[in-house]
Amino acid sequence: MKLTSIRLTNVRRFVDPVEITGIGPGLNLLSAPNEQGKSTIFDALHALFFKDAKSWDKEVRALAPHAGGDPEIEVELTHQGSHFRIAKSFTKSAGKGTARIWREGGSCIRPTRRKHGCATSSRRPRTGRSACSGCGRG
Repeated sequence: MKLTSIRLTNVRRFVDPVEITGIGPGLNLLSAPNEQGKSTIFDALHALFFKDAKSWDKEVRALAPHAGGDPEIEVELTHQGSHFRIAKSFTKSAGKGTARIWREGGSCIRPTRRKHGCATSSRRPRTGRSACSGCGRG
Protein backbone atom coordinates (compact mmCIF):
# COMPACT_ATOMS: atom_id res chain seq x y z
CA MET A 1 0.00 0.00 0.00
CA LYS A 2 1.37 3.43 -0.98
CA LEU A 3 -0.19 6.69 0.14
CA THR A 4 -0.41 9.33 -2.58
CA SER A 5 -2.28 12.12 -0.75
CA ILE A 6 -3.64 13.04 2.69
CA ARG A 7 -6.45 15.51 3.41
CA LEU A 8 -7.46 16.73 6.88
CA THR A 9 -10.42 18.91 7.87
CA ASN A 10 -11.26 19.88 11.46
CA VAL A 11 -8.27 17.99 12.83
CA ARG A 12 -6.63 19.95 15.67
CA ARG A 13 -4.99 23.02 14.13
CA PHE A 14 -6.28 22.18 10.63
CA VAL A 15 -9.81 23.60 10.85
CA ASP A 16 -9.74 24.55 7.18
CA PRO A 17 -8.95 21.69 4.81
CA VAL A 18 -5.26 20.98 4.29
CA GLU A 19 -3.93 18.54 1.73
CA ILE A 20 -0.56 16.90 1.24
CA THR A 21 -0.10 15.74 -2.34
CA GLY A 22 2.76 14.47 -4.42
CA ILE A 23 3.66 11.62 -2.08
CA GLY A 24 5.81 9.40 -4.27
CA PRO A 25 7.24 5.91 -4.11
CA GLY A 26 10.18 5.36 -1.80
CA LEU A 27 11.11 7.47 1.19
CA ASN A 28 9.16 10.71 1.69
CA LEU A 29 10.13 13.22 4.36
CA LEU A 30 7.77 15.55 6.18
CA SER A 31 9.75 18.49 7.50
CA ALA A 32 8.50 21.65 9.20
CA PRO A 33 9.28 23.73 12.31
CA ASN A 34 7.86 22.71 15.69
CA GLU A 35 4.10 23.11 16.23
CA GLN A 36 3.23 23.03 12.52
CA GLY A 37 1.14 19.82 12.65
CA LYS A 38 3.50 16.97 11.75
CA SER A 39 2.41 14.81 14.70
CA THR A 40 -1.22 15.73 14.04
CA ILE A 41 -0.93 14.24 10.55
CA PHE A 42 0.45 10.98 11.93
CA ASP A 43 -2.19 10.83 14.70
CA ALA A 44 -4.90 11.39 12.06
CA LEU A 45 -3.50 8.57 9.90
CA HIS A 46 -3.50 6.28 12.94
CA ALA A 47 -7.17 7.11 13.58
CA LEU A 48 -8.08 6.58 9.92
CA PHE A 49 -6.56 3.11 9.76
CA PHE A 50 -7.05 1.83 13.32
CA LYS A 51 -10.02 3.57 14.98
CA ASP A 52 -13.68 2.72 14.51
CA ALA A 53 -15.50 5.63 12.83
CA LYS A 54 -18.16 5.44 15.55
CA SER A 55 -15.58 5.85 18.29
CA TRP A 56 -15.27 9.01 20.36
CA ASP A 57 -12.57 7.75 22.71
CA LYS A 58 -9.76 9.85 24.21
CA GLU A 59 -7.52 9.60 21.13
CA VAL A 60 -10.31 10.57 18.73
CA ARG A 61 -11.50 13.43 20.99
CA ALA A 62 -7.92 14.75 20.97
CA LEU A 63 -8.17 15.20 17.18
CA ALA A 64 -11.11 17.62 17.42
CA PRO A 65 -10.12 21.28 17.10
CA HIS A 66 -10.69 23.64 20.06
CA ALA A 67 -12.97 25.70 17.81
CA GLY A 68 -15.28 22.70 17.40
CA GLY A 69 -16.11 20.56 14.41
CA ASP A 70 -15.99 16.91 13.53
CA PRO A 71 -12.60 15.53 12.44
CA GLU A 72 -12.47 14.30 8.83
CA ILE A 73 -9.53 12.37 7.40
CA GLU A 74 -9.10 11.23 3.82
CA VAL A 75 -6.28 9.50 1.97
CA GLU A 76 -5.70 8.35 -1.57
CA LEU A 77 -3.55 5.29 -2.06
CA THR A 78 -2.55 2.56 -4.44
CA HIS A 79 -2.67 -1.09 -3.49
CA GLN A 80 -1.85 -4.02 -5.78
CA GLY A 81 -2.12 -1.76 -8.82
CA SER A 82 -5.55 -0.32 -7.94
CA HIS A 83 -6.28 3.22 -6.73
CA PHE A 84 -8.48 3.83 -3.68
CA ARG A 85 -9.78 6.74 -1.63
CA ILE A 86 -10.56 6.17 2.05
CA ALA A 87 -12.48 8.75 4.09
CA LYS A 88 -13.44 8.65 7.74
CA SER A 89 -15.28 11.22 9.83
CA PHE A 90 -15.72 11.14 13.58
CA THR A 91 -18.52 12.88 15.44
CA LYS A 92 -19.39 13.55 19.07
CA SER A 93 -22.82 12.00 18.53
CA ALA A 94 -22.51 8.37 19.58
CA GLY A 95 -22.44 5.99 16.63
CA LYS A 96 -22.71 8.67 13.93
CA GLY A 97 -19.20 8.58 12.41
CA THR A 98 -18.73 7.31 8.87
CA ALA A 99 -16.11 5.37 6.94
CA ARG A 100 -16.10 4.97 3.18
CA ILE A 101 -13.79 3.41 0.62
CA TRP A 102 -13.92 4.16 -3.09
CA ARG A 103 -12.20 2.15 -5.79
CA GLU A 104 -10.81 3.84 -8.90
CA GLY A 105 -13.72 4.76 -11.14
CA GLY A 106 -15.93 5.94 -8.30
CA SER A 107 -17.48 2.70 -7.04
CA CYS A 108 -18.00 2.79 -3.29
CA ILE A 109 -17.00 -0.27 -1.30
CA ARG A 110 -18.92 -0.56 1.94
CA PRO A 111 -16.82 -1.95 4.81
CA THR A 112 -18.44 -4.53 7.05
CA ARG A 113 -17.48 -5.30 10.61
CA ARG A 114 -16.59 -8.91 11.36
CA LYS A 115 -17.42 -10.30 14.81
CA HIS A 116 -13.74 -10.11 15.81
CA GLY A 117 -13.59 -6.39 14.90
CA CYS A 118 -11.82 -6.44 11.50
CA ALA A 119 -13.29 -4.13 8.87
CA THR A 120 -13.27 -5.87 5.51
CA SER A 121 -14.96 -5.15 2.22
CA SER A 122 -18.41 -6.61 1.71
CA ARG A 123 -17.44 -7.12 -1.96
CA ARG A 124 -14.52 -9.37 -1.08
CA PRO A 125 -15.29 -12.91 -2.28
CA ARG A 126 -15.38 -15.68 0.29
CA THR A 127 -12.49 -18.07 -0.05
CA GLY A 128 -14.10 -21.07 1.62
CA ARG A 129 -11.84 -20.66 4.63
CA SER A 130 -13.26 -20.01 8.08
CA ALA A 131 -10.73 -17.22 8.63
CA CYS A 132 -11.43 -13.60 7.70
CA SER A 133 -10.13 -12.80 4.22
CA GLY A 134 -9.15 -9.33 5.45
CA CYS A 135 -6.91 -10.21 8.39
CA GLY A 136 -6.74 -14.02 8.58
CA ARG A 137 -8.58 -14.26 11.92
CA GLY A 138 -11.81 -16.19 12.39
